[in-house]
Amino acid sequence: MESDRESPPSSPPACSGLTSAASANRNTAASASPAAATAPPLTAERLLHIIAHSQQPWFPAEYATHCGIDRDALDEPLMQLRCAELIHVIDWVRGVGQGYEITDEGRRAVADPAALQRARQVWEQATATPMPRPGEPDPASTAWQPVPVVDDVGLNFRAPLMVPILLLANVVWFLVSVVLSLRCGWTLWRSLTEGHPDVLHELGAVTGSDLLHGEWWRLLMCCFVHIGALHLIANMLALAMMGPLAELLWGRLRLLLIYAIAGWNGSILAMLLRPESLLAGASGAMWGILMSLFVWLYRYRRSLPGDLAADWFRRLLIVFVLSAGVSFLPGISWEGHLGGGLAGFLTAGLLTTARTGDRPRQISAWLLLALIPVLAVAALAAAMDAPSMAAWQQLRDRLAHPDGLQSLTHHDAKLREIEHTYNTEVAPRLAELSPTRLKPEEAKIGMLLLRKRSPEKIAAAEAQVKNWKALAEAILQYTPREPTGIPSFDKQCERIRAFAHARLKSFDLLLSLLTAPEPPSATEWDSWRAHQRTADHLWPLPP
Repeated sequence: MESDRESPPSSPPACSGLTSAASANRNTAASASPAAATAPPLTAERLLHIIAHSQQPWFPAEYATHCGIDRDALDEPLMQLRCAELIHVIDWVRGVGQGYEITDEGRRAVADPAALQRARQVWEQATATPMPRPGEPDPASTAWQPVPVVDDVGLNFRAPLMVPILLLANVVWFLVSVVLSLRCGWTLWRSLTEGHPDVLHELGAVTGSDLLHGEWWRLLMCCFVHIGALHLIANMLALAMMGPLAELLWGRLRLLLIYAIAGWNGSILAMLLRPESLLAGASGAMWGILMSLFVWLYRYRRSLPGDLAADWFRRLLIVFVLSAGVSFLPGISWEGHLGGGLAGFLTAGLLTTARTGDRPRQISAWLLLALIPVLAVAALAAAMDAPSMAAWQQLRDRLAHPDGLQSLTHHDAKLREIEHTYNTEVAPRLAELSPTRLKPEEAKIGMLLLRKRSPEKIAAAEAQVKNWKALAEAILQYTPREPTGIPSFDKQCERIRAFAHARLKSFDLLLSLLTAPEPPSATEWDSWRAHQRTADHLWPLPP
């Protein structure tokens, strides 16, 4: 059965619009002959048809070589077609040069004479003003000029706006937390360095129990809450260093989208794996911005000078390695960093497709962008109900108790109090009893035991040993005895208590040796040194 649709126009000759002499000699040295030089110029309209019916992408340098014409002769019709937005440039290809593709508007102009006539008016009006001679000012500075290739990667040359807004929002929200912590009775120092946990929670910090009660908004709001000034400074320095470049490369709204999706998904992964923690901070969003820079550099690397692209990659790689190292420090949520980085990578890739792809690809990219946060929430919701997620099941069991919420709140408050006690009462005393500090002093006391002793030196040594003993007793007093539910911390506390007991035994033996009238026997000396070695072996690593 024959179709009644109009058949498409036949493809024009590869070098249509040239003289027969030039066409006949396009593959020989005669391409520079007078016949080719006197060929009528190729019009923008004819060139549009050639690009439309050629294999995409179309390269002017390749076309000029094939047809035996001067490459510069194509500049003016190309400029006119770009002025009318009938074609756009694509990536520069090594050995072939700059490529072009026809736009949707260009295809409409090829198929519709009325659209072509409107486009012709555009490029004729734009190129009506003659170009100034060298050294003369441009009499029509507003006239259209050929757009540099860099513009086709979508750079935003306006002053950064979104980065200052995000910086201001984070700083103001932190100052609000400081003021509210002061009103809760905390000192200025603790308000600046820690922040009151209840205040942080009220301002948007998230825990697993919040999600079980449907407070999903916290997953994004927690990206503007920071636990202490050091936490804020680290994230804001990262935003101040990477943000302006990201806003230049992606634009204002795309940067905001990357920040939001990366922060949202970073919070989701952190809560998925550690629902008992209090999560806050913009680190996930910072990782998303960092990964978006990698995506942009890879996508547009051919549009940049090779040495510049390599230098950018090296700098980004250094930042990546340093940030990855920080992710595994105590108190840092590596889960949030990982989730934010993955989400930023995917978001940047889809934004690139939405920017440069054809219409179907653009629609698909925007749909997938909308699905990223939705699918992440669906995965978290499924994990919250999964029997294999022990942390979430324990949380649900606590909340299922009649006093579950009150018990959970009390448990969280108790954990925060234990952490504060450890940092203020245990850690400083541990530092005073570290082997590096005690060994030189104990060596001096050992020499005092073996030689003739003066009463003054013996009294000073006794006072010093009693001070050490008081430190060990205080460590035993303030180190938690009951399990907190955090395995790593509980194991560390058990080791600290064993270390303090060993030190107490060594100090008691040393005091008895100091008060004895005679120098220590070999057995007494070996017993004291054995307790020293046991304590040194138990010396705890930082939690």
